[in-house]
Parts: sequence; C-alpha cells; structure tokens
Amino acid sequence: MSASSCTVGLPQMKDYVLTESLGTGTYATVYKAVHKGKQKGVVAVKCIKRSRLTVSSMENLLTEIKVMKQLQHEHIVQLSEFEWDTNYIFLIMEYCSGGDLSNFIRSRNTLAEVEAKYFLQQLACALQFLRSKGIAHMDLKPQNLLLHVTASRKYILKVGGTNIACQPTGFWHSAFIFSNCCAGSL
Repeated sequence: MSASSCTVGLPQMKDYVLTESLGTGTYATVYKAVHKGKQKGVVAVKCIKRSRLTVSSMENLLTEIKVMKQLQHEHIVQLSEFEWDTNYIFLIMEYCSGGDLSNFIRSRNTLAEVEAKYFLQQLACALQFLRSKGIAHMDLKPQNLLLHVTASRKYILKVGGTNIACQPTGFWHSAFIFSNCCAGSL
C-alpha cells in the first residue's frame, strides 16, 4: 500500500499531511501528521467537524484555543497553531510519541510505585500551573495524560484533552465545574 493511498478519505490540510489516526472522540479525530515543506517534525492534529458544532460549542472552542495558546508549560501539551476550512477546524499540537497513560499502564499490567510517584509529581506540577492561571481541566483521566518519550528514553507526562481551557468565573463557578464534568462523562 502506498503512502498516498493511506491518506485517502482523511481530511486535507494546506500545510500538513495526516498519516494515521491516533484516536476518535464525539466531535473530533486526532491524527499523527507531518509538515509538507518545512522540517518541523511530527505533530498531532485534532480535526473537529464544524457541522457537529453548535454556535455555543464553537464559541467555547474559540475560547479554549485562545487560552491554550497562552499555556506554555513542560507538562501540558502545546497548541502551536490552528487553521480551518469549510468542513473542519484543525488544532496543530505537540505530538506525544509514548501514547497515553492508560495504554502505558495496560501494556505493563501494573504501575510500580516509583513510576506512579514520578508521573504524579509531573501531573501535580501541571495542575498547579493551571490553577495559578485560574484554569480547570474538566476531563482529567488517564487517556488525557499523554507521554512524550525523550531521546534518552525518559517519559515526560503531559496533560492534554479537549477541556483544558475552561476558565469559570464568578459565584457559580463551582457548580459550573461540577455540572460540566458530570455531563461530559455521561
């Protein structure tokens, strides 16, 4: 099978070639991708179908993009850019080659205490940073904790997922967080 036949049926982007699906959710599919011209390396591209978004969810997505662009932290998946066409909104993000924490644990059947402590320290660092910015994650679970593998084969945990950029404010923010977490997990 040729490389071009592997991408048949995938969304088309101006500057990137989508190479394989990394995961699918209700509103989007995340793909591994490479830049067409420049040597930028591998990225992850979240392709969100515009037809599935309501006006309200589109506004929430644009707010999320704005906030995510400002989050620069070693334990948070970086959003580098975004683009759109008539069918999709594309979020171009840092690619984490180690998969997610859920698959990492499943592949080993266990997680040693020293590994758990190592990952929890990194998670705590990311959550402390988010809290300092007044941001609640909204969908924290092992599938949204991604692993970057360094050249020395060291795993770096990075918080990802679709609801990283919620900034509830005002008196009702606790109820807002609770109701959205519950609704998002049903």
